[in-house]
Amino acid sequence: MALVSAAPYLALLGDSDPSLKAYALSSLNDVVDELWAEIANSITELEELYEDPNFEKRSLAALIMSKVYYNLGDFEASVRYSLCAGDEFDVEEQSQYIETIVSQCISLYNTLSQQAYNDKSVKIDPRLTTIFEKMLDRCVSNGDLKLALGVSLESYHLDNVERILKQVKNDETALSLINYVVMCSNTVLEDSSFRTDVLKSMIQLLLGLKTHRDFFSIFKVIVQLGDTSLAVHLFEQLLDSDDALTAYQGAFDLVGTASQELLDNILESLEKLDKSNHPAQFARLTHILTGVPSCDLEITFLYKNNNTDISILNKTKNSLEGRSSIFHSAVTFANAFMHCGTTDDSFFRKNLEWLGKATNWSKFSATAALGVIHKGNLSQGRNILKPYLPGSSGSPHTKGGSLFALGLIFAGQGRDAIDYLKSFLDEAMVVSSVIMTTDVMLHGACLGCGVAGMGCRNENLLEGFEGGIVFRLGYFRTSGWVSHGFSHVGLRRPNDRS
Repeated sequence: MALVSAAPYLALLGDSDPSLKAYALSSLNDVVDELWAEIANSITELEELYEDPNFEKRSLAALIMSKVYYNLGDFEASVRYSLCAGDEFDVEEQSQYIETIVSQCISLYNTLSQQAYNDKSVKIDPRLTTIFEKMLDRCVSNGDLKLALGVSLESYHLDNVERILKQVKNDETALSLINYVVMCSNTVLEDSSFRTDVLKSMIQLLLGLKTHRDFFSIFKVIVQLGDTSLAVHLFEQLLDSDDALTAYQGAFDLVGTASQELLDNILESLEKLDKSNHPAQFARLTHILTGVPSCDLEITFLYKNNNTDISILNKTKNSLEGRSSIFHSAVTFANAFMHCGTTDDSFFRKNLEWLGKATNWSKFSATAALGVIHKGNLSQGRNILKPYLPGSSGSPHTKGGSLFALGLIFAGQGRDAIDYLKSFLDEAMVVSSVIMTTDVMLHGACLGCGVAGMGCRNENLLEGFEGGIVFRLGYFRTSGWVSHGFSHVGLRRPNDRS
């Protein structure tokens, strides 16, 4: 028959015999989940028993109070008394109470541990650490390694992450877990310094694998770290071991994912190496890292698989008034986006009369659209835009649009375009007599510099503008700062926290 009242046991709490008190506490612990409301009225007696240093079962009193506060919804007090319960708080017990309080304890531990990572003065209750370590060991013993790794990452314990991974004997399993840690470090961790420490540790573990060495994962981590020296060392190692194909594939991976800054630094470092042992392989490797082969392959694929419906553009063009700059720009942008990267500018060539109706900023947009269409055409980009670039007989808006188009063609691969655009800006700043006639051209050159230098973190782009014409010409000040923003897109400062 189920007990309907805890009164008999509660009455024994006031007895002078410690054994009766212990019996009462043991009995109350069995029924606290059902009779917690009644037991809550005697919480003072339980507190007195816990505070009595001579009472042997004081930890059991703490456990009962923790369960009472849990049922009352006061999780903070419940966690506090669960820590006081010591061994009476069994993390192995399968109950909703244990799961909830352990979860609360781990959350509290993670918060304190994250604070302690940056502030060594933060102290963590050893009892909280004990519960955390018990749960971590439980996860490992049960084979829940991903859960253990995730909890360790959240608590900023890289030592636990390394210990768990080093215990894995199977390289294939280890590789899977390392990739999981890398993924978590980019989605869970907010502290950039700890994220960097994790990635550096993972790269060493990846390189230490005897079999199943995944160079795709290795280069992915190199990109996230932005580690030039590691990339160069790995390329050297691969070429020396006659594994040039893996080095080439790694170079293609870097071109597809790395920032322009990292690629430029790698190319610069490779140029300083002794290439006498593998001259042909180094030459091919550096050529791949320039991005030209990747861009050529991409535009070839897009050209061969270009299935755009020109009739849509023709119907749109015929249904709108060509002399309206808004309508003209709308068709221009539609054409650019439909043929982005395909190098197919046939719509413009077949509609030269309509194109001639463009005025002022519509001309700027129409010329800039060529940059979108020919995006990635690094080998022919300058030749395609030559009839429109400064020095031709076109209008300032056409020339400005061509400068922007040049940047769009070399977007993210701007080594060959930035110098030209920068030199144009430098000349314009010196020759003050052309200020009034080249304002639109300066605007296009600024935007072109920005997209061409995307992700290069080239401070010279900004330094060249400071105090110059661009920052004294109204809205062209905006294009200058936009250019600077483009050059830093996707990049973090060392002290960033995210």
